[in-house]
Order: sequence, then C-alpha cells, then structure tokens
Amino acid sequence: ESTPSLLQSNKPYALELRLNHNQLQLIVEWSQGGEISCYLLHKFNENSAQLANIQPIFANESTKTISLSENSSGNNAVKYLERIGLKGEFVKAFVEKYSTEEITFYGIRVELTRPKSINQSELLKQIQDLRFIEGSLSKLR
Repeated sequence: ESTPSLLQSNKPYALELRLNHNQLQLIVEWSQGGEISCYLLHKFNENSAQLANIQPIFANESTKTISLSENSSGNNAVKYLERIGLKGEFVKAFVEKYSTEEITFYGIRVELTRPKSINQSELLKQIQDLRFIEGSLSKLR
C-alpha cells in the first residue's frame, strides 16, 4: 500500500518530517507541487524523553539543533536517530551534523534537488519499508 507506482517510477522531489501528536511522519513530495505520500517513521510513547527531545525543531522554525541531554542522560545521537527511524539515507537528507549529545538538522523539510550524497535507490527502498499512512495530501508549506 505504499503508492508502489510512485516508488518505482520516481525519485522524490522533497522530504519533510512532521510531528503529528506522538507520531513522527515522513512526508514525501514526489514532484514539485505534485502528489504527496505520508509514512510513519516512529511512534513515541506519550510524554517520553525521546519525544521531548525532538519537539523543539517543530515548535520553532529557526530551531535546527536539539540537545539530547536536556531531557535524559546517556543519550547518544546515533542511537537516538536510529530509534526514531532516521537512519541511512534519511540521516543524509535531514541531519547536517551531530556530536554525542547534539543533532543539527538542515531543517524539517529538504528538497532533494541540491547535490547530496544520497543514494536514490537506497532512499526509495527505505521509504518502501515504512508503513504507508496516506497519499495525495494537500500541499505542504
């Protein structure tokens, strides 16, 4: 149910992270202004430190860096990103840099038009492995 025709014939134009209550979702814009699909990346436990850690980038557009030590100790950026579903090509797309306890994002929306070291076929495989939520959403931002 993951909009297979789009997955086989396209490379995404843009990716966006969306926080919908306690769900971290990946929005895929298949072409500029075109069809959009929504996938589930991760479901947080209500009021969890993991959820509290990522909320600032959704609360304020100018916030690009999150600190993992603010809400829990002993967190590690690589493990945190993996736990919330941001791994492989998703990390390359969204994460500018990270240290042990801080993660700096390019932003919650990234256009894949600028050159990056993203492997398109691997990216599509990762998208295909996610749970499809819905397609043809209204235009993003």
